[in-house]
Parts: sequence; C-alpha cells; structure tokens
Amino acid sequence: MSVTDSDGLTFRQDYFSDPAAWSALVSLLDDTFGIDIDPLHELGGPDPTSMPFGWFTDEGQLAANLSAFAMPFVLNGRLINAAAFQSGAVRPPWRGRGLYRDVTGKALAWCEARDFEAVILYTDKPALYEPYGFRSLPLHKYVGAAPMSEGATTSRPLQPRDAEDLALLQGLLRNREPVRRRSLSPAVPQCSSSTRSSIPTCA
Repeated sequence: MSVTDSDGLTFRQDYFSDPAAWSALVSLLDDTFGIDIDPLHELGGPDPTSMPFGWFTDEGQLAANLSAFAMPFVLNGRLINAAAFQSGAVRPPWRGRGLYRDVTGKALAWCEARDFEAVILYTDKPALYEPYGFRSLPLHKYVGAAPMSEGATTSRPLQPRDAEDLALLQGLLRNREPVRRRSLSPAVPQCSSSTRSSIPTCA
C-alpha cells in the first residue's frame, strides 16, 4: 500500500519484504537510537505479526515510522489479545509536520480493525501518547540472586555478526521453549480503556 502526500513523501505499510525499505528502517533506527536491528534477518527475520507504517522520500529514505505487532499476555488468568508498538521515529528534517501523529493513527486503526483488546508500548515520553488514550502505569522490577550453576561455567558476549555465534543463536532459537509454556500467570501491567476507541490501552 502506498500514498503520496503534498511534500512528495510516500506512505507505505507492510514493507518488511522489500530489502531496500528494510534497510531504510535499519538506517532510521541506527541514526535515531544507535540500535542496529539488521541482524534480525539472520535470526529468523522480523516478528511475522509485525505491520510497519512509514513515510518514505523519493530517494527511499525513511522519514517516519511506527510498527505494530501482536503481543498477547495473561492477565488474572485470562489470555489478552494485545498488540504493541515499536520502532517509532521521525528524522529531524521532517519533524513538526504531523507524520508521527499520522502513523500512530494508522497503527491504532489497524489494531482496532483486528480486534486487539489492548495496545502496549514502553516510552520515556508518555505525554506524546496520552492524546490517543494511553495511560501511564508503573513498572516493577524484581531482583534476586542468580541461580548457582553446576560445575565450572564461563560466560561471554554473543555477537550476531560472528558466524559461530550466529549459528549458536539460531540453534537456541530453533529449540527454545516459549515462556508461556513455563508460566501460566506472568506479572503484566494492567490496562485501561482508551478514550479514542474501544481498545483498552496501556503504556
């Protein structure tokens, strides 16, 4: 899907299968946050439930983006069909033009059309999302002693761009056991109803 606006930017969604568009997202997040997500391609690719929303220049540069994806969780013993947002950013030359407001609205509409019960995001700028019905909730951290290992063990950082480390990570991902099978009631934030729509939202 693509639409061109009056500034010559083109809106696109669901573009992760386009290598050039994916590279544009990698560049945007690296330039904005110093985060390199490109190794995801070697670790199974982006979450298959992801739906990106972005405005591109004629040269293929990504000016603004926000991605939604499915993030179900258990609350009080009930499975909640929730979505979450990530990879939200706007390049400085295009800030103040309403692009982020636009992609946020499009992402929320996409979530509502798919009957998600809640939308979750983690941010240090909660006021940016309050007009859409998001409500800030406290986060809790649980700290304890690390479990004792049996026998002598060592640890080291894993580098996804190293061939041996990449093969190790790929094997671990293939054989991992989903957390939901090991825990029936994880601690999760509670949600409140959105003032924008019937979707409860939490942040």
